[in-house]
Amino acid sequence: MIPEGLVLADPKFHIPDKVDLLIGGELFFDLLKPGHLSLAGGLPQLRDTQLGWIIAGVIIEPPHASNVSPMYVHASVADIERNMQQFWQIEEVPDVPNLSTEEIACEAHFLSTYQRDESGRFMVQLPFNSDLPLLDDCRALALKRFLMLEKRFVRNPELRIQYVDFIREYETLGHCREIMESEDPPNQQSYYLPHHAVLRPSSTKCRVVFDASAKSSPSHLSLNEVLHVGPVVQNDLHHIMLRFRKFKVAFTGDICKMYRQVVEAPSDRRFLRIFWREQPSLPLRVLELCTVTYGTASAPYQATMCLVQLVKEDGENFPIAARSMKEETYMDDVLSGADSVEDAVVAKEQLKKLLGRGGFPIRKWCSNSQQLMENIPIDERETMTPGEQGVDETIKVLGLRWDPTADTLKIVYHPNPPVKQPPTKRTVYSEIAKFFDPLGLVSPVIVLVKLLAQKLWQLKINWDDPSPTSCMVFRKELCAALLLTRLLAKVLPALDIPVQEVVLWSDSTIVLAWLKKPLNQLQLIVRNRVAVILQHTDKFRWEHLPEDSATNTLWWHGPSYFEVECYEVVIPDEIPEEALPELKATVAISDIRMYMPLFFSNYSKFRKLQRIVGYIRRFANNCRKQNPTDRELRPHLTVHELRRATETIIHVIQHAHFADEIKRVLDNEPCKRLGNLRPIYTNDLLHVGGRLDRSQLPFESRHQIILPDKDPVIHRFIQQMHC
Repeated sequence: MIPEGLVLADPKFHIPDKVDLLIGGELFFDLLKPGHLSLAGGLPQLRDTQLGWIIAGVIIEPPHASNVSPMYVHASVADIERNMQQFWQIEEVPDVPNLSTEEIACEAHFLSTYQRDESGRFMVQLPFNSDLPLLDDCRALALKRFLMLEKRFVRNPELRIQYVDFIREYETLGHCREIMESEDPPNQQSYYLPHHAVLRPSSTKCRVVFDASAKSSPSHLSLNEVLHVGPVVQNDLHHIMLRFRKFKVAFTGDICKMYRQVVEAPSDRRFLRIFWREQPSLPLRVLELCTVTYGTASAPYQATMCLVQLVKEDGENFPIAARSMKEETYMDDVLSGADSVEDAVVAKEQLKKLLGRGGFPIRKWCSNSQQLMENIPIDERETMTPGEQGVDETIKVLGLRWDPTADTLKIVYHPNPPVKQPPTKRTVYSEIAKFFDPLGLVSPVIVLVKLLAQKLWQLKINWDDPSPTSCMVFRKELCAALLLTRLLAKVLPALDIPVQEVVLWSDSTIVLAWLKKPLNQLQLIVRNRVAVILQHTDKFRWEHLPEDSATNTLWWHGPSYFEVECYEVVIPDEIPEEALPELKATVAISDIRMYMPLFFSNYSKFRKLQRIVGYIRRFANNCRKQNPTDRELRPHLTVHELRRATETIIHVIQHAHFADEIKRVLDNEPCKRLGNLRPIYTNDLLHVGGRLDRSQLPFESRHQIILPDKDPVIHRFIQQMHC
């Protein structure tokens, strides 16, 4: 126990947090004072410093079993709140980002360095960035971790057998070769990859992982840190899954060992070295990996860019396969199809030929058509996974399970065993993390848990405290309408089908009422979202879905009247304005133009005018206060009063010059003179609108005040600001 009365330099020393200040060694001993206290055996000491008492020393741990090696890890939690918010933040449909400078450089490097051999196979070079001279060779760490791996083999002989088979196959296929370090030129840069086995929880099969992020110390750089990552060059997963559900005859295929079909340039293989031997009694070998290597930061881009380039160079002869590889391929998985078995056979054959031109064999075929599968050799078919409790066999498709017999997608979820205790924040986040649902198939279920997770975080309860029984979050129905809007903008182009009319449905009468209101009557957070919805759905129709129809059946099949061409629309009762939330207070705007007071032009210095208006405002405010003690009587104006005086002057000048524009903004009508600025009227001032509303910049930086260019008072104001 820490004695009472001691003032600690850090009272919360036991709680991990960000570092506030680093103190150099030259000051450390100047901060120490003579006082110190011993707590007990095996505990650190208390040392007195100029900043207060600190805890220093070692903790003696109880002896461990001989076969256990203790490891202590300190993890920073400074960013944990931001990371956890990803579980419950508002769902977003991702925009297509512009390429960064690094991504453009990576793309240019690929196009200027890739080659194809006589068979058509691609050869690429590692896309190094400017930090390459700082690369650490990582040799000592790679050797140390390999020796630890050998000890693991002793404890797990089955793992060793699988590992040996993996490396033997690597060598047999020519994907790696032995080199002699003694033949390296002097001062040659190289990098040694630590590697280890990862066992899948559902099986005993191991996967070998190469660690290109390893470095011997924080001051050194790893291989991944000196490589460009490259942009994403394939369609996103959501787009591909949607197209996959379009086809009457759907099929999938897997590009066999896609990364390892791309050859790494011989000059770069010295950065892909590993230590290896099959037995500790054998001499240690150094192998260089000869192909694009899983675990390097650039590997996904290099491999997928080869597919893109293959389509550009050879796709003209195989148009159906070219479309499949451009639109329906994600990494090494092809999810395609056709409207008939005959067309599906043609598509499959074209894919085999086109991919073969680049040295990419494709197999593990699967289809919902038994007729198509009969044309595929058994050894080229995908192995089906037995279902549970009478469910048909399935295969894995981009993280989901596909039942080709029923042609349905399934989401595998294994809940924790039920317990009597109420759920905690820890168990809630654990359950959310188990779901992978790129199409939002189970969103009605997940969103409820995400809202609960959000509420738990806002309540700041501990990880293992029982959670409240109910949680409500405001404005979520509007966010759902916004998500529907963005989802529609993404889905329609992906489906590529003719659409005569689009009708959007919401069970929220509040949201539908907001969509009918002028934007200037809505509070800021609602107005911003409604503006985006109206911008993307101006040609569509919004209708009301009765709330009592919101059932599980509705989610999967829609209401029954969707099955007929003509149906009766349910028109909800009009909501009176006094019952509609998030409305701004009504402000009556006169059509009479505001004229500037004559004394505005009597002063050559803006600061003089600013002080006069400030005192006028103070006088008016004091007159409204009946209690004399509440009145402002200081001899000088405060900073706040000066700012408010400046805003008042600008307010008057804006209404003198932009009276018509202000009225148009408040009436939600297009502006004539200031249309390009997309003006908004807030806090009694006219501001620039624009597309920076979601920026993290301060409000005044995102929405600058609009000033007339020929007003003499404004000229004096600008002169004062630049003095």
